[in-house]
Amino acid sequence: MSGKKAIVFDTNFIIDHKTDLLGIHEKLSENYDLYITEVSINERISQKYMEFKSKHEKIEAFIKEYSSYANITLRYDFDKIIDNEKKRTFESYQNLFDDRIISLNSSENILQEVLERVYEKVPPFSDSENASDKGFKDTLIWLSIMKFFNNSSKDINVIFLTNDKGFLKYTDKLKKEFFDITGNTIEIKDNNYYKILLGETEHIILAGEKESVRNLSNIDIYSMRDRIDETINSICGVYVENYWGEEHWERTFTTNAKFEPEYVKVIFDLLKEYLENHIFDKQVSASSIFTFNGEIEDINPILMESVESAYELYEEIKTKYPEYMEPFINTVCDILNNNFVAETLQVDEDDEIPF
Repeated sequence: MSGKKAIVFDTNFIIDHKTDLLGIHEKLSENYDLYITEVSINERISQKYMEFKSKHEKIEAFIKEYSSYANITLRYDFDKIIDNEKKRTFESYQNLFDDRIISLNSSENILQEVLERVYEKVPPFSDSENASDKGFKDTLIWLSIMKFFNNSSKDINVIFLTNDKGFLKYTDKLKKEFFDITGNTIEIKDNNYYKILLGETEHIILAGEKESVRNLSNIDIYSMRDRIDETINSICGVYVENYWGEEHWERTFTTNAKFEPEYVKVIFDLLKEYLENHIFDKQVSASSIFTFNGEIEDINPILMESVESAYELYEEIKTKYPEYMEPFINTVCDILNNNFVAETLQVDEDDEIPF
Protein backbone atom coordinates (compact mmCIF):
# COMPACT_ATOMS: atom_id res chain seq x y z
CA MET A 1 0.00 0.00 0.00
CA SER A 2 3.10 2.24 0.05
CA GLY A 3 1.79 4.22 3.03
CA LYS A 4 -1.04 5.77 1.06
CA LYS A 5 -4.72 5.90 1.77
CA ALA A 6 -6.85 3.63 -0.37
CA ILE A 7 -9.87 4.75 -2.37
CA VAL A 8 -12.49 2.31 -3.66
CA PHE A 9 -14.90 3.48 -6.37
CA ASP A 10 -18.48 2.22 -6.32
CA THR A 11 -20.30 1.39 -9.57
CA ASN A 12 -22.22 4.67 -9.65
CA PHE A 13 -18.95 6.61 -9.46
CA ILE A 14 -17.48 5.02 -12.57
CA ILE A 15 -20.80 5.50 -14.37
CA ASP A 16 -21.10 9.16 -13.35
CA HIS A 17 -17.49 9.79 -14.40
CA LYS A 18 -17.10 7.50 -17.39
CA THR A 19 -15.98 10.43 -19.57
CA ASP A 20 -13.43 11.88 -17.12
CA LEU A 21 -12.40 8.79 -15.14
CA LEU A 22 -8.92 8.76 -16.68
CA GLY A 23 -8.23 12.32 -15.51
CA ILE A 24 -9.64 11.73 -12.02
CA HIS A 25 -7.63 8.52 -11.69
CA GLU A 26 -4.44 10.27 -12.75
CA LYS A 27 -4.86 13.07 -10.19
CA LEU A 28 -5.96 10.91 -7.25
CA SER A 29 -3.32 8.23 -7.85
CA GLU A 30 -0.60 10.72 -6.90
CA ASN A 31 -1.60 10.38 -3.24
CA TYR A 32 -3.94 7.40 -3.04
CA ASP A 33 -4.06 3.75 -4.06
CA LEU A 34 -7.16 3.40 -6.24
CA TYR A 35 -9.36 0.29 -6.36
CA ILE A 36 -12.46 -0.96 -8.09
CA THR A 37 -14.40 -4.16 -7.48
CA GLU A 38 -14.94 -6.87 -10.04
CA VAL A 39 -18.65 -6.65 -9.22
CA SER A 40 -18.68 -3.00 -10.30
CA ILE A 41 -16.94 -3.77 -13.58
CA ASN A 42 -19.42 -6.53 -14.38
CA GLU A 43 -22.29 -4.24 -13.42
CA ARG A 44 -20.98 -1.58 -15.81
CA ILE A 45 -20.65 -4.19 -18.57
CA SER A 46 -24.23 -5.28 -17.91
CA GLN A 47 -25.44 -1.70 -18.14
CA LYS A 48 -23.60 -1.11 -21.42
CA TYR A 49 -25.19 -4.30 -22.78
CA MET A 50 -28.65 -2.96 -21.95
CA GLU A 51 -27.80 0.39 -23.56
CA PHE A 52 -26.67 -1.31 -26.78
CA LYS A 53 -29.64 -3.68 -26.72
CA SER A 54 -32.10 -0.80 -26.37
CA LYS A 55 -30.56 1.07 -29.32
CA HIS A 56 -30.42 -2.12 -31.39
CA GLU A 57 -34.12 -2.78 -30.75
CA LYS A 58 -34.98 0.78 -31.83
CA ILE A 59 -33.06 0.27 -35.08
CA GLU A 60 -34.82 -3.04 -35.72
CA ALA A 61 -38.20 -1.43 -35.06
CA PHE A 62 -37.33 1.36 -37.50
CA ILE A 63 -36.35 -1.17 -40.20
CA LYS A 64 -39.58 -3.08 -39.69
CA GLU A 65 -41.72 0.07 -39.79
CA TYR A 66 -40.23 1.24 -43.09
CA SER A 67 -39.63 -2.15 -44.72
CA SER A 68 -42.32 -1.47 -47.33
CA TYR A 69 -40.51 1.69 -48.45
CA ALA A 70 -36.89 0.60 -48.43
CA ASN A 71 -34.69 -2.48 -48.12
CA ILE A 72 -32.48 -1.68 -45.11
CA THR A 73 -29.69 -4.02 -44.09
CA LEU A 74 -27.74 -3.79 -40.84
CA ARG A 75 -24.01 -3.39 -41.37
CA TYR A 76 -23.06 -4.84 -38.01
CA ASP A 77 -23.43 -8.08 -36.07
CA PHE A 78 -25.10 -7.28 -32.73
CA ASP A 79 -23.73 -10.33 -30.87
CA LYS A 80 -20.22 -9.66 -32.14
CA ILE A 81 -20.39 -6.01 -31.06
CA ILE A 82 -21.56 -7.04 -27.58
CA ASP A 83 -18.76 -9.61 -27.19
CA ASN A 84 -16.15 -7.11 -28.35
CA GLU A 85 -17.53 -4.40 -26.06
CA LYS A 86 -17.45 -6.72 -23.04
CA LYS A 87 -13.80 -7.56 -23.66
CA ARG A 88 -12.91 -3.97 -24.46
CA THR A 89 -14.58 -2.60 -21.32
CA PHE A 90 -12.99 -5.13 -18.98
CA GLU A 91 -9.55 -4.67 -20.51
CA SER A 92 -9.88 -0.89 -20.17
CA TYR A 93 -10.54 -1.12 -16.43
CA GLN A 94 -7.81 -3.75 -16.11
CA ASN A 95 -5.29 -1.47 -17.82
CA LEU A 96 -6.32 1.47 -15.61
CA PHE A 97 -6.45 -0.29 -12.22
CA ASP A 98 -3.94 -3.06 -12.94
CA ASP A 99 -3.72 -5.37 -9.90
CA ARG A 100 -6.08 -3.21 -7.84
CA ILE A 101 -9.27 -4.86 -9.01
CA ILE A 102 -10.94 -6.42 -5.97
CA SER A 103 -12.20 -9.82 -7.03
CA LEU A 104 -15.15 -11.73 -5.66
CA ASN A 105 -13.95 -15.13 -4.48
CA SER A 106 -16.61 -17.45 -5.83
CA SER A 107 -15.03 -20.44 -4.08
CA GLU A 108 -16.32 -19.17 -0.75
CA ASN A 109 -19.92 -19.51 0.32
CA ILE A 110 -20.64 -15.93 -0.62
CA LEU A 111 -24.29 -16.58 -1.50
CA GLN A 112 -24.99 -17.89 1.99
CA GLU A 113 -23.46 -14.77 3.51
CA VAL A 114 -25.62 -12.56 1.34
CA LEU A 115 -28.78 -14.50 2.17
CA GLU A 116 -28.07 -14.24 5.88
CA ARG A 117 -27.71 -10.48 5.53
CA VAL A 118 -31.00 -10.35 3.61
CA TYR A 119 -32.86 -12.19 6.35
CA GLU A 120 -31.26 -10.18 9.13
CA LYS A 121 -31.54 -6.86 7.23
CA VAL A 122 -27.84 -6.13 7.65
CA PRO A 123 -26.71 -3.01 5.73
CA PRO A 124 -26.40 -2.20 2.92
CA PHE A 125 -29.77 -3.98 2.93
CA SER A 126 -32.36 -1.69 4.48
CA ASP A 127 -33.32 -2.52 8.07
CA SER A 128 -36.75 -0.86 7.88
CA GLU A 129 -39.74 -3.07 8.63
CA ASN A 130 -41.22 -3.09 5.12
CA ALA A 131 -37.95 -2.99 3.20
CA SER A 132 -37.49 -5.01 0.04
CA ASP A 133 -34.56 -7.30 -0.69
CA LYS A 134 -32.82 -4.77 -2.95
CA GLY A 135 -29.15 -4.45 -2.21
CA PHE A 136 -27.83 -7.79 -3.46
CA LYS A 137 -25.03 -6.38 -5.59
CA ASP A 138 -24.23 -3.69 -3.03
CA THR A 139 -23.73 -6.45 -0.50
CA LEU A 140 -21.47 -8.39 -2.89
CA ILE A 141 -19.38 -5.24 -3.31
CA TRP A 142 -19.23 -4.66 0.45
CA LEU A 143 -18.28 -8.26 1.27
CA SER A 144 -15.58 -8.32 -1.39
CA ILE A 145 -14.10 -5.05 -0.06
CA MET A 146 -14.04 -6.35 3.52
CA LYS A 147 -12.47 -9.67 2.51
CA PHE A 148 -9.80 -7.91 0.47
CA PHE A 149 -8.73 -5.48 3.19
CA ASN A 150 -8.97 -8.17 5.85
CA ASN A 151 -6.14 -9.90 3.99
CA SER A 152 -4.11 -6.68 3.76
CA SER A 153 -2.01 -4.89 6.35
CA LYS A 154 -3.75 -3.42 9.40
CA ASP A 155 -2.80 0.22 9.04
CA ILE A 156 -4.87 1.16 6.01
CA ASN A 157 -7.34 4.03 5.86
CA VAL A 158 -9.93 3.31 3.17
CA ILE A 159 -12.26 5.80 1.50
CA PHE A 160 -15.28 4.34 -0.29
CA LEU A 161 -16.89 6.72 -2.79
CA THR A 162 -20.55 6.04 -3.53
CA ASN A 163 -23.90 7.72 -4.06
CA ASP A 164 -25.81 4.63 -3.04
CA LYS A 165 -28.33 5.25 -0.27
CA GLY A 166 -27.80 1.77 1.15
CA PHE A 167 -24.23 2.72 2.02
CA LEU A 168 -24.66 6.39 2.91
CA LYS A 169 -27.65 5.81 5.19
CA TYR A 170 -25.89 3.18 7.30
CA THR A 171 -22.40 4.67 7.36
CA ASP A 172 -21.84 4.24 11.10
CA LYS A 173 -22.91 0.58 11.16
CA LEU A 174 -20.81 -0.26 8.12
CA LYS A 175 -17.74 1.55 9.45
CA LYS A 176 -17.96 -0.43 12.69
CA GLU A 177 -18.38 -3.74 10.86
CA PHE A 178 -15.43 -2.95 8.60
CA PHE A 179 -13.16 -2.17 11.56
CA ASP A 180 -14.30 -5.22 13.55
CA ILE A 181 -13.55 -7.55 10.64
CA THR A 182 -10.50 -5.99 9.00
CA GLY A 183 -8.87 -3.96 11.77
CA ASN A 184 -8.75 -1.05 9.32
CA THR A 185 -10.77 2.13 9.14
CA ILE A 186 -13.09 3.19 6.33
CA GLU A 187 -14.82 6.42 5.42
CA ILE A 188 -17.95 6.23 3.28
CA LYS A 189 -18.42 9.41 1.29
CA ASP A 190 -20.59 10.60 -1.59
CA ASN A 191 -19.07 10.74 -5.06
CA ASN A 192 -18.37 14.47 -4.97
CA TYR A 193 -15.95 13.93 -2.09
CA TYR A 194 -13.16 13.28 -4.57
CA LYS A 195 -13.18 17.03 -5.30
CA ILE A 196 -12.40 17.69 -1.66
CA LEU A 197 -9.49 15.26 -1.84
CA LEU A 198 -8.16 17.13 -4.86
CA GLY A 199 -8.72 20.53 -3.28
CA GLU A 200 -11.13 21.53 -6.06
CA THR A 201 -13.98 22.60 -3.81
CA GLU A 202 -14.70 25.14 -1.15
CA HIS A 203 -15.71 22.29 1.19
CA ILE A 204 -12.16 22.46 2.57
CA ILE A 205 -12.14 25.14 5.25
CA LEU A 206 -10.09 25.96 8.28
CA ALA A 207 -11.16 24.23 11.48
CA GLY A 208 -11.85 27.55 13.18
CA GLU A 209 -14.17 28.59 10.36
CA LYS A 210 -16.05 25.32 10.08
CA GLU A 211 -18.92 26.02 12.43
CA SER A 212 -19.59 29.49 11.10
CA VAL A 213 -19.61 28.28 7.47
CA ARG A 214 -21.92 25.39 8.21
CA ASN A 215 -24.50 27.57 9.87
CA LEU A 216 -24.63 30.71 7.74
CA SER A 217 -28.17 32.14 7.93
CA ASN A 218 -29.17 29.17 10.10
CA ILE A 219 -28.74 26.74 7.22
CA ASP A 220 -26.71 23.57 7.59
CA ILE A 221 -24.67 23.76 4.40
CA TYR A 222 -23.45 20.15 4.55
CA SER A 223 -26.94 18.71 5.01
CA MET A 224 -28.34 20.97 2.31
CA ARG A 225 -25.65 19.83 -0.13
CA ASP A 226 -26.60 16.22 0.42
CA ARG A 227 -30.30 17.00 0.11
CA ILE A 228 -29.87 18.90 -3.17
CA ASP A 229 -27.66 16.16 -4.59
CA GLU A 230 -30.09 13.38 -3.66
CA THR A 231 -33.21 15.26 -4.78
CA ILE A 232 -32.00 16.41 -8.19
CA ASN A 233 -30.22 13.12 -8.94
CA SER A 234 -33.53 11.31 -8.35
CA ILE A 235 -34.85 13.30 -11.33
CA CYS A 236 -31.80 12.51 -13.47
CA GLY A 237 -31.76 8.76 -12.92
CA VAL A 238 -33.46 5.76 -11.38
CA TYR A 239 -32.54 2.21 -10.45
CA VAL A 240 -34.17 -0.34 -12.75
CA GLU A 241 -33.95 -4.08 -13.17
CA ASN A 242 -32.23 -5.47 -16.25
CA TYR A 243 -33.06 -8.61 -18.22
CA TRP A 244 -31.65 -10.86 -15.49
CA GLY A 245 -33.47 -9.11 -12.66
CA GLU A 246 -30.35 -7.25 -11.55
CA GLU A 247 -30.78 -3.67 -10.37
CA HIS A 248 -28.68 -0.96 -11.99
CA TRP A 249 -28.78 2.80 -12.39
CA GLU A 250 -30.08 4.35 -15.61
CA ARG A 251 -30.70 7.89 -16.72
CA THR A 252 -34.27 9.11 -16.97
CA PHE A 253 -33.37 11.31 -19.92
CA THR A 254 -30.57 12.73 -22.02
CA THR A 255 -30.26 16.20 -23.51
CA ASN A 256 -28.12 17.47 -26.38
CA ALA A 257 -28.27 21.05 -25.03
CA LYS A 258 -26.89 22.03 -21.65
CA PHE A 259 -29.14 23.51 -18.99
CA GLU A 260 -28.59 27.19 -18.25
CA PRO A 261 -29.39 28.86 -14.89
CA GLU A 262 -31.98 31.21 -16.38
CA TYR A 263 -33.88 28.32 -17.93
CA VAL A 264 -33.76 26.20 -14.77
CA LYS A 265 -35.16 29.14 -12.76
CA VAL A 266 -38.10 29.39 -15.18
CA ILE A 267 -38.75 25.64 -14.91
CA PHE A 268 -38.90 25.86 -11.12
CA ASP A 269 -41.29 28.81 -11.31
CA LEU A 270 -43.59 26.77 -13.55
CA LEU A 271 -43.45 23.60 -11.44
CA LYS A 272 -46.37 24.49 -9.20
CA GLU A 273 -48.73 24.68 -12.16
CA TYR A 274 -47.20 21.53 -13.63
CA LEU A 275 -47.76 19.59 -10.41
CA GLU A 276 -51.36 20.76 -10.21
CA ASN A 277 -52.00 19.62 -13.78
CA HIS A 278 -50.45 16.20 -13.08
CA ILE A 279 -51.66 15.75 -9.52
CA PHE A 280 -52.78 12.12 -10.01
CA ASP A 281 -49.78 10.97 -12.04
CA LYS A 282 -47.34 8.60 -10.32
CA GLN A 283 -44.69 9.02 -13.02
CA VAL A 284 -43.92 11.67 -15.61
CA SER A 285 -41.50 12.11 -18.48
CA ALA A 286 -38.57 14.51 -18.44
CA SER A 287 -39.67 16.00 -21.76
CA SER A 288 -42.97 17.06 -20.21
CA ILE A 289 -41.07 19.02 -17.54
CA PHE A 290 -38.19 20.37 -19.60
CA THR A 291 -39.82 21.74 -22.75
CA PHE A 292 -36.58 21.86 -24.70
CA ASN A 293 -37.97 21.84 -28.27
CA GLY A 294 -37.25 18.17 -28.81
CA GLU A 295 -33.76 18.22 -27.33
CA ILE A 296 -34.79 15.93 -24.45
CA GLU A 297 -34.81 12.18 -25.08
CA ASP A 298 -36.86 10.25 -22.52
CA ILE A 299 -35.34 6.98 -21.29
CA ASN A 300 -37.11 6.13 -18.02
CA PRO A 301 -40.06 7.79 -16.24
CA ILE A 302 -39.46 10.10 -13.29
CA LEU A 303 -41.32 9.49 -10.05
CA MET A 304 -43.74 12.31 -9.27
CA GLU A 305 -42.46 12.23 -5.69
CA SER A 306 -39.04 13.31 -6.98
CA VAL A 307 -40.54 16.27 -8.86
CA GLU A 308 -42.53 17.29 -5.79
CA SER A 309 -39.42 17.08 -3.60
CA ALA A 310 -37.51 19.28 -6.03
CA TYR A 311 -40.25 21.90 -5.99
CA GLU A 312 -40.47 21.84 -2.18
CA LEU A 313 -36.70 22.29 -1.99
CA TYR A 314 -36.85 25.24 -4.38
CA GLU A 315 -39.62 26.92 -2.40
CA GLU A 316 -37.71 26.42 0.84
CA ILE A 317 -34.60 28.06 -0.59
CA LYS A 318 -36.65 30.90 -2.06
CA THR A 319 -38.52 31.71 1.15
CA LYS A 320 -36.01 30.88 3.90
CA TYR A 321 -32.62 31.33 2.25
CA PRO A 322 -33.02 33.65 -0.76
CA GLU A 323 -29.35 34.64 -0.57
CA TYR A 324 -28.52 31.08 -1.65
CA MET A 325 -30.84 30.98 -4.66
CA GLU A 326 -28.11 31.63 -7.22
CA PRO A 327 -25.70 28.91 -5.99
CA PHE A 328 -28.69 26.55 -5.62
CA ILE A 329 -29.69 27.05 -9.25
CA ASN A 330 -26.07 26.68 -10.38
CA THR A 331 -25.74 23.38 -8.51
CA VAL A 332 -29.00 22.10 -10.00
CA CYS A 333 -27.66 22.95 -13.46
CA ASP A 334 -24.44 21.07 -12.78
CA ILE A 335 -26.35 17.94 -11.73
CA LEU A 336 -28.84 18.08 -14.61
CA ASN A 337 -26.00 18.54 -17.08
CA ASN A 338 -24.63 15.14 -16.10
CA ASN A 339 -27.33 13.91 -18.52
CA PHE A 340 -25.92 15.99 -21.36
CA VAL A 341 -24.69 13.97 -24.35
CA ALA A 342 -23.01 15.70 -27.24
CA GLU A 343 -23.69 12.93 -29.74
CA THR A 344 -25.66 9.74 -30.07
CA LEU A 345 -23.86 6.46 -29.45
CA GLN A 346 -21.41 5.49 -32.19
CA VAL A 347 -20.73 1.88 -33.08
CA ASP A 348 -17.15 2.73 -34.14
CA GLU A 349 -14.93 1.41 -31.36
CA ASP A 350 -12.37 4.21 -31.78
CA ASP A 351 -14.81 7.04 -31.07
CA GLU A 352 -15.50 6.47 -27.39
CA ILE A 353 -13.58 6.04 -24.18
CA PRO A 354 -14.49 2.47 -23.20
CA PHE A 355 -15.74 3.16 -19.67
